[in-house]
Amino acid sequence: MKEYRIYEQQSWWDISMHEYGTAEFATDLAVFNNSSPVENLVAGRLIFLPDYKPEKLVLLSMKNIPATGFDKLGEGAVNKPQGIDYWAISYDFIVS
Repeated sequence: MKEYRIYEQQSWWDISMHEYGTAEFATDLAVFNNSSPVENLVAGRLIFLPDYKPEKLVLLSMKNIPATGFDKLGEGAVNKPQGIDYWAISYDFIVS
């Protein structure tokens, strides 16, 4: 068994991909840590990883850590795309 500290915006699927090279163990990881597979994980939380055999060694040597989760975003938390393709008449601009 190995300890793992959760990174910002990670999900169980990210952790499974990072540690084992496949998302196959995501649900197992959640259950092993008395959690739900759809729970929003808190950065910095310490979890435990069972000793599964990694599928792909290439992902284990990655320097980038997968983190695809989303938090609840407040107004203005994310910069919306800009430009005529994204604007709505009478909402983002007025035609006169």
